Amino acid sequence: MSFLKSLFNDKKNPPPETTVAGNDVSMDMLKALFPIRNYDNAKLLAFTSDLKSETFPEQTTLFQVGDRTDSALYLLKGTISLADENGKNYEIESGSGAARFPLSSGAIHTTTAITKTQVSVLRVSQNIMGSKQAPTSPISALVIPEELKGNRLLQSFAQYNANEELEIPSLPNIAIKLQHAMENDIGISYA
Repeated sequence: MSFLKSLFNDKKNPPPETTVAGNDVSMDMLKALFPIRNYDNAKLLAFTSDLKSETFPEQTTLFQVGDRTDSALYLLKGTISLADENGKNYEIESGSGAARFPLSSGAIHTTTAITKTQVSVLRVSQNIMGSKQAPTSPISALVIPEELKGNRLLQSFAQYNANEELEIPSLPNIAIKLQHAMENDIGISYA
């Protein structure tokens, strides 16, 4: 179990010093989180054996734009404000669709996260997130139609997909970029 526990701890970037004791993480909590929920029940059960959430008080900076990390954070309780490098802000509340995804993914944070309320978060190692032990689903199997097999871009994509080397931005990051594109290209502005 110590191996699994070590995968959930981020040793390179310890959490802010203002953390207080967390609560147990249940199987139901894990089954709501993407992509963790795709693991089989035995692996999920192993994760929950002694896994704890971390609790942070209001106005705690969890991470900043440009910070390096080897873990992903999931919001379990409370509200967090995220801001990109251009100063665009948005909030994520626990229980929302956005809270089912990591607050930030990848080796470098693309947003700054500040707690708006007391929050509980789950820290999951990128080793778990990118684990080659994840079950393959029919969706992940890429079938290229015969007429497109000569397409070099599609071949390159298929190779990265098969080797699990795709770097996909987090959902909040995509939403910010989409909002910027809509503001710049078609003049729709959000307050």
